[in-house]
Amino acid sequence: MEQKGENKIYSMPLLKNIGLQAVSKKGWKLTQCPVCGCKCFETPQARVLRDLKYVGMCTECMLRKRFCNKGVSNAN
Repeated sequence: MEQKGENKIYSMPLLKNIGLQAVSKKGWKLTQCPVCGCKCFETPQARVLRDLKYVGMCTECMLRKRFCNKGVSNAN
């Protein structure tokens, strides 16, 4: 069953959330979010999803795309 393109998103962990210790993780590559430009990590799993035509973005951009555009109120 084919998924809609808008549902084919994966998140990349933000550097500010997990820190530089992730640089030493096998296969993790420091990169930038294509949406907002923040530094984040591409993981080995992300590369598999990218090859399957999923779109990657940082965790914050993914959450905004998935929930803010759906009429869900932002509780502060």
